[in-house]
Amino acid sequence: MYGKLTVSAAAIAMLASSALSAAANEKVTFGTNWLAEPEHGGYYQAVADGTYAACGLDVTLRPRGLDATRRLQVSAIINCTGPDSDLRRVADPLVRQLLGDGIVAVDRMGLGLDVAGTGAVLDAHGRPSERIYYVGPLLKARDWEATAVPELRLHARRVADAIASSFGPGAVYNA
Repeated sequence: MYGKLTVSAAAIAMLASSALSAAANEKVTFGTNWLAEPEHGGYYQAVADGTYAACGLDVTLRPRGLDATRRLQVSAIINCTGPDSDLRRVADPLVRQLLGDGIVAVDRMGLGLDVAGTGAVLDAHGRPSERIYYVGPLLKARDWEATAVPELRLHARRVADAIASSFGPGAVYNA
């Protein structure tokens, strides 16, 4: 129904960012970036005991560097990457109001905030805010990783530069 889907290990987190219901016999190829280790045994056990087949997905597992594949039948792929970052489903009153008033917007993939390259939050019409900037994990659709100190440092510098340039040439800011 959905066709064959080939997934690299780097993209599996995006595929798994929300539970995906599957049609019977939907084919998915999961190309891993790892060779099988004991901690990956659950994938292979589910093939051996028929768990995936009983759930309706036809998943083929292709370990890194190998041409051999394993077929897995599953009914859903579940997010195991952390909290849901689709702000449209967040119940927080501030987030709801910012979205409802069009002050902020969800990115195209529904993984966080829509943000300009400067870190300025984009409104519902795609215009960058002059007052609201964002650094953090809600940048994952644009930057994939924005949670570790090295990335946060780069994002914070970009925001600081954007804010400093907004004061105009020759402006001095003392903290």
